[in-house]
Amino acid sequence: MERMKWTGNLTLKMDNKEDTYSPGTIHIQEYTKGAFSLEFMEPDERAVAKVRMGREEYKELIQKLLSLL
Repeated sequence: MERMKWTGNLTLKMDNKEDTYSPGTIHIQEYTKGAFSLEFMEPDERAVAKVRMGREEYKELIQKLLSLL
């Protein structure tokens, strides 16, 4: 499992409610062949958000993010 340091905030919205967290690390893990999970974890482990996508979806996300830089 790879780990990256997160700087900034993460805002999650569910059922018309928003909460903002300051995750400390991002864990990157392959959960099935060709599919990955990003796990954003708050330093005190009070909140965890998981994002699961396939390889092509992550490639597209990375390309979009790079185009914004």
